[in-house]
Amino acid sequence: MVDGMVSQLGDQVEKLWRRDEGGTGKYPPASLHALLDLYLLESIEENYKHAITIYLLLDIKRSFPNETETSVDSFPTAFGIPWGLVRLVEGYWLLDHDDYEDSLALLFHPATIKTASWQHKRIIQSLMYQGEHGQALRYIQMMNPSVSSSGEVQLFLTVLLSNRCMVEAWGLLHQHATQVNLEELLRHVYETCREMGLMEDLLKLPFTDTEQECLEKFLRTSASVQNQGFLLVHHLQRANYIAALELNQSMNVNLMNDHDPRLRERAVASNSALPQYGKILPRVQRKLAIERAKPYHLPASVVRADLELQDHQP
Repeated sequence: MVDGMVSQLGDQVEKLWRRDEGGTGKYPPASLHALLDLYLLESIEENYKHAITIYLLLDIKRSFPNETETSVDSFPTAFGIPWGLVRLVEGYWLLDHDDYEDSLALLFHPATIKTASWQHKRIIQSLMYQGEHGQALRYIQMMNPSVSSSGEVQLFLTVLLSNRCMVEAWGLLHQHATQVNLEELLRHVYETCREMGLMEDLLKLPFTDTEQECLEKFLRTSASVQNQGFLLVHHLQRANYIAALELNQSMNVNLMNDHDPRLRERAVASNSALPQYGKILPRVQRKLAIERAKPYHLPASVVRADLELQDHQP
C-alpha cells in the first residue's frame, strides 16, 4: 500500500528521493531530511505528505515496541491532522504487515477517511496476492467500491470466482459487459473457471448465443481432453446432439489410441452414454447424426479411379 501512496504523488517525489546518497526514489526515504523535503513540494496536498510521514512513524514505532508515548501519537495532534486520516494510514500499514483483521476493522470504521478508487483496487489486489480471498470478498461487500474499467471488472470477477460465487460473478459480468469488452470478460471468466475447477458450475448457467459461441470457441482452442469433455457436456445440456456425436467421434480417435488407461475408460463411458441421448432424436435425424459423426471414406470406385489415373500419368 505504501508504494501505491508514493506513486500517487508522481515522479517529482521519486526524483527528490534519488538526490540523497543511498536514495532509491522509493519508500522508505534515505533520511529524515529526505522525508521533510516532501513538505517543500507545493503541488502535493498536505494530507498526502502527512500520510507518508505517519506511515514512516509507524515503522519507527514498530522498532521500539516498549515505548509507551511515541511521535505517531503526538504528531497528528501537533499538526492538526484529522484522526480519520491516521486511521486510514494505520489500516494500510497493518495490511502491509499481514494483519488483515485489524486492518479491515480500521478501514471499515465510519470515522476513517473515505478510500479513493485507486486505494480500493490496491487493497483488493493486496488481499488476493496474499491468498486472503475471503477477506477480499468481505471488503467488496462492505465497501461496495465503484467499477470504472475493464481491469477492475476482471479483478472483481476473480474475487467472486475465487470464493465460488458463480452466480454473482455471472451477474457482475452482465452488469458491466459492453460490445467492446464482452469477449474479453467472457474469456477471463472461462479461464478463471478452468484454473479453479469451476467449469461444471459454469456449464449450469444460462447462456446467450454470444456467450455460448465464445465458450465453444474457448474450449475448442485447447487440445486438453478435459476441455473437450466439457464441450461435450455443454452440447448435451443444450440438446445439440449432432454436435455432441461428432465431437465424441473425433475424441474417440484420439482417446482409443492413447496409452493412458483412464482416458480410454472415459472414451468407453462416453460411447455407452451417447446412444441413450441419441434415442431422444427422431429416427431420421438420429440416423443422419450417426452418419455425419462417422469418419468420411471415399467410395472404393473413386479410390480405384484415382489410382488408375496416377498409374497413367508420365
